[in-house]
Amino acid sequence: LQLVFSDEIKVKVEENSLIIVGLRGSRGVLRINLRRENDVKELEKIPGTGDTHASAGCVLDKTLYVTGGCWPASKATYKWSSVNRWSRCEDMKTERLSHCAACVDITAMYVLGGWDDRTALSSVERFDIRTNSWSAAGDLCQAVYDAACITSNKLIYAFGGGNKDGQPVSDV
Repeated sequence: LQLVFSDEIKVKVEENSLIIVGLRGSRGVLRINLRRENDVKELEKIPGTGDTHASAGCVLDKTLYVTGGCWPASKATYKWSSVNRWSRCEDMKTERLSHCAACVDITAMYVLGGWDDRTALSSVERFDIRTNSWSAAGDLCQAVYDAACITSNKLIYAFGGGNKDGQPVSDV
């Protein structure tokens, strides 16, 4: 895939798109259209952030949510909606970077694990898009950062990454 960057910021988050967040040294978010060759757009920079390194993102009902990241760790949550602009949401309860995010249904996003500038995290938080609020949603069986996660049958599976001692994690 050849990446072609564009100054155009009027980009809708669409189905069949790959969203890339968390690039080192970037405040931007890329949207790659998987149906059209060379259709790569950079969304408008997230306001008020140093960069999006180690952030996580999730698309809910055609709205992109980006959480945390940067150095030091951040509690910030932003959304990019169909009006083609960023807006600030309620902050997460815990500062985190190098975490993962997943959506189980169209009403909530979950963030799992990560790093808080001191240690790996086991906490899981849930963001309700209807109330624009975060709540605690439990803990992973061990603290982990740089993990990946997927959803299947309304369950979230986190795998890989490193533990609090920096050792690779092999559990799911």
